[in-house]
Amino acid sequence: MLREAKWVVETTKAAMKEAKGDGAAFKAHFRKAHAQRLRQEHGLVVEAVTEEEMTKSRDYSAGTFRLGLEDTMSVARWVGDNLISTGELQEVEDVVARMKAVTAGDIQRVAQRLFVNNELSMAMTGPNDETEGLRKVAASL
Repeated sequence: MLREAKWVVETTKAAMKEAKGDGAAFKAHFRKAHAQRLRQEHGLVVEAVTEEEMTKSRDYSAGTFRLGLEDTMSVARWVGDNLISTGELQEVEDVVARMKAVTAGDIQRVAQRLFVNNELSMAMTGPNDETEGLRKVAASL
């Protein structure tokens, strides 16, 4: 968490310096920096998952799903969850087939929808020498 806080402070200072009191410029700089960080930490948004990774993930997901239905109580819970949430009973092999049908493109599309840089929030506590600059930037947003 300290690393993230340090990144926020450094990025905020750089954005304030570049924006020179202009809230829109500050926001643009910060969003650009955040998008870059998301790309670095969550490469799924930029880089497609390899077929080898997809095969391992599909096999792992299908295997753990089947193992999760090993005892009677787990099967009963799964059937009950299905009936309550969808009103239908899904066949195990149909669920496994849908898991195996997931593509790298599907993963990338979902990642791009989840890892976005809109609606960012920033919080800062305690007085410091940047307080007045932050007030100007916040007021202009």
